[in-house]
Amino acid sequence: MYADDWISWDEFLGLMRPYNETREIVRKVLKLKSMDEYTEFVKADIKRAEGLRIPAKPDIVYKKKGLISERHFFGELDH
Repeated sequence: MYADDWISWDEFLGLMRPYNETREIVRKVLKLKSMDEYTEFVKADIKRAEGLRIPAKPDIVYKKKGLISERHFFGELDH
């Protein structure tokens, strides 16, 4: 029934980090610069992503919870 919208149990149960926390981890800890890098990281190390409580699909999870744009998420608009 929810196949097209399904992300994960953590997302479903609300266990993901808030947008700003995820954004800081992505930029300052993981040093990812694009959605392609982010997606590759999650695919390559899903257990670490789960441990960090970051979503596999941040564009969907944070769409109405703080996401402004990909450029903002990865820090391109901070300058």
